[in-house]
Amino acid sequence: MTFLQSIPWQAFLDRGVHLFTYREDLNHPYISGNKLYKLTPLLTHYPADDALPVVSFGGPYSNHLHALGWLCHQKHIPVIGVIRGLDHPEMSPTLKDVQHWGMELHFVSRSQYREWCDMPYPKAAEKAEKQFGRCCLIPEGGATADVVDAYEPLAAKIYQEIVPDYLFCATGTGSTVGGLFKFAKNSKVHGIQCVAEGKATYSRIAQWIDTKSIPSDLVLIDFHRGGFAKTDSELLAFCREFSKQFNIPLEPIYTGKTFMAVYQLLLRNYFPPGSEVVVVHTGGLQGNRGFEKRFKEKNLAEFTASDWHFI
Repeated sequence: MTFLQSIPWQAFLDRGVHLFTYREDLNHPYISGNKLYKLTPLLTHYPADDALPVVSFGGPYSNHLHALGWLCHQKHIPVIGVIRGLDHPEMSPTLKDVQHWGMELHFVSRSQYREWCDMPYPKAAEKAEKQFGRCCLIPEGGATADVVDAYEPLAAKIYQEIVPDYLFCATGTGSTVGGLFKFAKNSKVHGIQCVAEGKATYSRIAQWIDTKSIPSDLVLIDFHRGGFAKTDSELLAFCREFSKQFNIPLEPIYTGKTFMAVYQLLLRNYFPPGSEVVVVHTGGLQGNRGFEKRFKEKNLAEFTASDWHFI
């Protein structure tokens, strides 16, 4: 089965640009997209002590916690999720899933959450042990230097099928774009920043990759549309129409912003005629289940579940 899919988008065809997506959202039913690569190395070195829990962090719709919860359930590993925010009168579908799979949920305030996640790893691990006893701490989003190397198989799969002129992916912590850049072959690699953290993403990647050749434009920082999980009617309409036209489901947190950014770059004549452009679909579609409620709260009733390929 090939995950490479051509997108017959007329705006690109009119400019002589060939657009493709690499459908990593199809690689696994529960830990799809980039999470399949992120979590595998993190749990490879898990201690043999079955009583030692894994502890990690995320919001109420976290793709990371959803994937981690399922994987720990399959491997019979106890797991604790530190959840951002105390204001959860209703459990999100994501939290219901992970709780069903056996994850213990520990809710903290947003300020406590950010303080914990901003700590250097040794201090955060020490805090986790004081809170939960002996445990194996996985950073927020699962991003470590080891994870960057875990993307070598993904890069190999892509380059077996195509050597694009441009290779794009969504960027949160930066490990996915860092891995793709490290193992890219003759492609200009860009990560579309989906969080409003400026050059911090680039600096984090530079710590993971031992090279002085990281281009300053590896991470494009002007397309996050206000910050992590920030949406607007224009972005939502783009995701809806794209999903309908090409039968490729998106979510507005990561993949929607990425495809929209690539389209905006096209309108700026960024791609020379004849260019081949690949956008890696990094999954995360389970998080779409939270948007129907958000649409109602924001009086965006025109966006319905059927438009969004809710799963």
